Amino acid sequence: MKAKHLSLILGLLVVVLAVVAIFFGFANAFADYDGLPASRGTLFQVMFGQDTDTGYAALPLIIAAFVMFIVAAVVALISAVFPFKMIKMGGFLLAALLLAVGAVFVFFTSNLWVAANADRSYAIQADQIKNGVGVIGMAISALAGALLSVYCFMVARRS
Repeated sequence: MKAKHLSLILGLLVVVLAVVAIFFGFANAFADYDGLPASRGTLFQVMFGQDTDTGYAALPLIIAAFVMFIVAAVVALISAVFPFKMIKMGGFLLAALLLAVGAVFVFFTSNLWVAANADRSYAIQADQIKNGVGVIGMAISALAGALLSVYCFMVARRS
């Protein structure tokens, strides 16, 4: 397969992984732990502080990671479609950076949530809260997209 077609196919796969990372926001943010239920909501609810019953604080770094995933998907799509070598290389490198940094931010969701809600009476300790399916799935799919984007960069550089 020619590098041009390989770059297109793998670039579109990077876009799919970035979109999958975004859609993991609909899963539970936290897991059950020590008898505490995982009822703090989905990752989007935790991210934007939309739980009206308890009034959680929003998490700006996780919101930034969410925006990074959206930008990375758009940049990877542009890089996959455009035929210019420099646009491909720069775009895939930027998408990899955005996805990797966003994944690191997402891995710290539980710590950020505890820190943002420390002044509330219902706050719990950091060792009592664990990341759930939404956080882990979002971070892993973003890291997979970042690694694939680096490979796309290498393919674009060879062509």
